Amino acid sequence: MRYRIHLCTRNGRDAYPAPDVRALMERVAGTYVLAGINLEIESLVRFDYEGCQPFYEDRAFPQFSLQQTPRGVIPVVFVSRIPSLVAPFPIGGYASFGGISVNGQLHDLIITHELGHFFGLAHTHDCFYGREQLDRCEETGDLLCDTPPDRGPAGATTTSTAGPLPPTASCACERAGGTSGRPCSS
Repeated sequence: MRYRIHLCTRNGRDAYPAPDVRALMERVAGTYVLAGINLEIESLVRFDYEGCQPFYEDRAFPQFSLQQTPRGVIPVVFVSRIPSLVAPFPIGGYASFGGISVNGQLHDLIITHELGHFFGLAHTHDCFYGREQLDRCEETGDLLCDTPPDRGPAGATTTSTAGPLPPTASCACERAGGTSGRPCSS
């Protein structure tokens, strides 16, 4: 699969040095080749965007990047920071299945993680299909039986105005009040 690096610039300066971004993507490609996915660079393009700090909640930003990417090419975007209106910390990156990978840090694990979402992998604590059950792991939780049930990151907060997660919450969708629109099922 071909990918296009979108590198944000501010006042004529890249958010990250282009040789560092290329080297990082080569390392990430080396990881994905182990899974039978051959990532190949299509090009590196530069763009300007509001200080290279698009807010996580800014839905126009992914559309802007997608419009600058040829059909069939993965857009991998690098910005200097991804602030959020609701998270108490900057977001490392985000991605959508078959959509876009936006990265606010230059780190192998973050890029590998976000591209995993692009390829359709969920978080191990995802509850869109209900709370994971060992005897039905192929149809509950993250739909993968090779990962143990995961109740989510300790100390995380919701993406709503509800505040901190209750310590008794047992999966991410219960914590966030069913963010997927589907409550957890036992």
